[in-house]
Amino acid sequence: MNAQINQKKAYMYGFMAVILWSTVASAFKITLLYFTPEQLLFYSVCFSLIILFVSIVKDKKIQLLFSYTKRDYIKLMILGIINPFLYYLILFKAYDLLPAQVAQPINYTWALTLSYLSFFILKQKLTLYDFLAGIICYIGILIISTRGDIFSFQLSSTLGVILAFSSTILWSLYWIYNTKSDVDLIISLFISFLSGFAMIILYMFLFSKSFEINLYGIWGSAYIGFLKWELLIYFG
Repeated sequence: MNAQINQKKAYMYGFMAVILWSTVASAFKITLLYFTPEQLLFYSVCFSLIILFVSIVKDKKIQLLFSYTKRDYIKLMILGIINPFLYYLILFKAYDLLPAQVAQPINYTWALTLSYLSFFILKQKLTLYDFLAGIICYIGILIISTRGDIFSFQLSSTLGVILAFSSTILWSLYWIYNTKSDVDLIISLFISFLSGFAMIILYMFLFSKSFEINLYGIWGSAYIGFLKWELLIYFG
């Protein structure tokens, strides 16, 4: 009986994740109408940190937050530079340059990138079918990126496509180097996001020309901030 209940919950969570993933590209594009990529990153990570901290308090993990080794904290802080700072900054810039229907499929090739990087870094085995599937997938991405005109190879935005592909590498590296961590997932995300948030503030101080407060942008950032930590936990 318990197994059936757990199976139903698994299907429910999986269905919810699909719905959330399907809306994320629209949320990015709409919010970028009101914020720059840097501002969107700042607000969304801010909301993620609030939600993560509430989760830590709710689950009574405050003491656990301070129970790990110095090496664990350093590793998590370095991972925070990758995700959320570099990964989402690059991803938001890609969405700012590309149509959502182009940026999203490219970004979703992170699963293939993860498999190929795992082959080189973790020495995991790949079959011939894995390589063939990857080739077919990337051909599809090429068709989307060139809007069907493959032979002219005129991309909707060359820089945007490069950024979108770069984001898949960063995302994959984050999860590869996070695999051997024994830190609680919520704690791990909170520390990483806290470290990334510090980098975002520094980046905005050095390079951002303006800082806007827009209600529509804040609502979009709040939604994205919720998606960010919810999906990381689901797929973690």
